[in-house]
Amino acid sequence: MPKEIIFKDQKLVDSFIEFLENPEVNDKIMTDYLQPLFKFVNDKGSYRRMLLDYDSLLWNLNSSKFYERLSKSIFLMILFGFNSMAVEKQKPFQDINNFSDFVIYAKDFEKQFKDTTLSAILYALDLTPEKAVEYFEKKGVAISKDWKEALKNSRKQAFTVTKVMNLDILTDFKDELLKAIKDGVSLADFKKSIKERLANRGWLGKTISDVPGQEKIDTPWRLNLIYHQNIQTSFNQGRWSNAEETQKTWPYIQFLSVVDKVTTKICIGMNLVILKINDPNIKQFIPPSHFGCRRRFRVINESIKKRRGLKASKGTSKLQFKNLKGFTWTGIGKYKPDLTKYPKELLKQLRKR
Repeated sequence: MPKEIIFKDQKLVDSFIEFLENPEVNDKIMTDYLQPLFKFVNDKGSYRRMLLDYDSLLWNLNSSKFYERLSKSIFLMILFGFNSMAVEKQKPFQDINNFSDFVIYAKDFEKQFKDTTLSAILYALDLTPEKAVEYFEKKGVAISKDWKEALKNSRKQAFTVTKVMNLDILTDFKDELLKAIKDGVSLADFKKSIKERLANRGWLGKTISDVPGQEKIDTPWRLNLIYHQNIQTSFNQGRWSNAEETQKTWPYIQFLSVVDKVTTKICIGMNLVILKINDPNIKQFIPPSHFGCRRRFRVINESIKKRRGLKASKGTSKLQFKNLKGFTWTGIGKYKPDLTKYPKELLKQLRKR
């Protein structure tokens, strides 16, 4: 395996995700989020009453803090992704034809990110989206003329994710409730252990040290997946928006994978591959391709392709490297979850909202 290559823009994305996954912050968000569920368990006198009424919890779960945090994060990554692609067009860059070119290109690209730092992104996270746009524009960051539409779509995406999370939590709760009944767990013990059960299901952080003074909170792992998936998707959405705007003069995209010891076969297989932006199969390859995916892409034009003797592939010839199930790219704001796995009573309540 060649030595590690990670672009600075990807490093910033990873650092931002790491910030969002702060265990203490997320555990506080989720504990507050699930307070109505804990109260519900303590107020009900029997398993039967819980099963009859659990779907009513859908109306009481307050997701406002998480929604605001997620929607802002998605929007910032759309802006950053758009600028990341725009930066590459500001001056001629090294054409990529092999790994040596890849190294040169990566080093040259990193030099162009002097003002965009993690501290800048975190500062913008505390601003309103409109103020964040104003702040970045003053720093010379390229902002799409359709940023208001991007903001609308990021909020729609966050809203959808949050509502699906509500369904996931209550479905998990019902499953654990039925398991407790089946295993003969007493109601008193169930009430005591519900937080631990939810932690084991990935919704709450849990203490991972018994040594006094050295306790640490483990990040709720489901939130890790939600943040990573949405932020990486949003980053590439921003790059795709930029690519679509200039596809008449830059009609091709070339995939670039982070190359290290954990790079997957899919991303190794798609590394340096060139496809036309209007390829009918393009959506099956737009990253992320799997959980933890760090692949991105750049645009190239006809002259670069001819000068370096590069050839564009057809998507059909690369389908063995297509995104895993559930990762077909649809664009921010167009995510439609599979609701067939949820109990009918929850779906009924959701449609009422």
